[in-house]
Amino acid sequence: MSSVTTSARVAMSALLVSLLVVGCGGDSPDKMLASAKDYLAKNDTKSAVIQIKNALQKNPDSSEARYLLGKALLDGGDRVAAEVELRKALALKHPQDLVVPRLAQTVAGQGQFKKLIEEFGKTALTDPVAKADLQTWLATAYGAQGDQAAFGTALAAALAAQPGYAPALVVQARSKAVQRDFDGALAGADQVIATDPRNHEAWKLKGDVQYHSKKQPDEALASYRKAIAAKPDFLSGHVGALTVLLEQRKFADAQTQFEPLKKLAPNHPQTKFIETQLAFQKGDYKVAKEVSQQMLKVAGDNPKALQLAGAIEFQSNSLVQAEAYLSKALQLAPELSLAQRLLIMTYVRAGQADRALAALQPILARPTVDPALFPIAGQVYLQTGDAKKAQEYFARAAKLDPTDPKKRTAVAVAQFKDGQADVAVGELQDIAAADAGTTADMALISAHLSRKEYDKALKAIDAMEKASRQTLGGQLAGPDIARQAGPGGRPQEL
Repeated sequence: MSSVTTSARVAMSALLVSLLVVGCGGDSPDKMLASAKDYLAKNDTKSAVIQIKNALQKNPDSSEARYLLGKALLDGGDRVAAEVELRKALALKHPQDLVVPRLAQTVAGQGQFKKLIEEFGKTALTDPVAKADLQTWLATAYGAQGDQAAFGTALAAALAAQPGYAPALVVQARSKAVQRDFDGALAGADQVIATDPRNHEAWKLKGDVQYHSKKQPDEALASYRKAIAAKPDFLSGHVGALTVLLEQRKFADAQTQFEPLKKLAPNHPQTKFIETQLAFQKGDYKVAKEVSQQMLKVAGDNPKALQLAGAIEFQSNSLVQAEAYLSKALQLAPELSLAQRLLIMTYVRAGQADRALAALQPILARPTVDPALFPIAGQVYLQTGDAKKAQEYFARAAKLDPTDPKKRTAVAVAQFKDGQADVAVGELQDIAAADAGTTADMALISAHLSRKEYDKALKAIDAMEKASRQTLGGQLAGPDIARQAGPGGRPQEL
């Protein structure tokens, strides 16, 4: 080997080493943290996390980096990882006034209210804002535990430490909503908004009261969108807006509203829940079933997720799987009304009349019965051969909406089975003539066939076929049950 070649190789090695050193050098940890703070100020948590992790590779014992990473993870919705980093920051002696309020937030966000109270209930902070912040989270925890006296004391301490502290005022307003003082809750939210127009929590609270209590969906949608405008990565604001749009069956608008949520938190349980609802309410059960499996991987013990999965299986006629999901949902939340109805309807469709009746009777025995159960009760009693009971419940359902052709048809069928054939056939003929759908037509055909009136049955079949051809597009719309994803027919958050 020549000396020239050896010298060249040595020079090349030296160059590579020098490049490696330069490459590993880069910005200092301080510069990386400064960059991360800029990203956090712009709500770009993903870029901030990258910069902070780079800084920690060079200085893993930086208490500031651990604190900033915990804060960034919290802002990004990863509360579990945020708690880990914030506890490391606390162990590294980062100032309590900075770390403890954020740590309290992560613990509260995980629903661990008892743990929050036990760990920080007696913690004394010095900075007024930090003290107000911690006391506000403690008030939230006491309220969740049902300790109203401690709730009031903590809230008063927060407002004494920092008069007019917006988060405390929002919690105060939210407590009024829980106590059904909806006007007081709105006034509290408006008080915060007047001094802080970009307070996303106040706008979200206002939207919740407008939507759930005041029955003002359009106003609620505007409030939710104000919350999103103030904080684009505010997941609950996106969910609120989507809830309204789904109830209003504005699927195109809902799909548009869903896209930023999917980019923001693609694997979040709430995102998967909304995505499943969208497919379900469009009537796309194949896609709904696929996405529901992804949803159950991250929310398999959530009763509302199981209820939705059960509804999809029911609509797909997968009755065994529907029963499994709905039964599990009711084990976790026995009062879930839609799951109750769907499970009874699953038994009816499967021809298991005795099981349907066994599930139905305890619910009917309650002092207050959901009227949506009346037509289902009619079907159950009809299947068990009790025509009088069936007619009673179909009639109660028809009284709620006497113009609904499906309910009128159900009453007529019950009358037919109870021996009132002439009355029933006349009613069915009137419904079939006025209704663009096929429910009454099919019942009328069945009635004629059972009376051996074959010519009349053939005429009814011809009329039904004409109506079917004219209204095929309308029949492709999502079923009514898709609008009942929660109490009151409203799609719910998880």
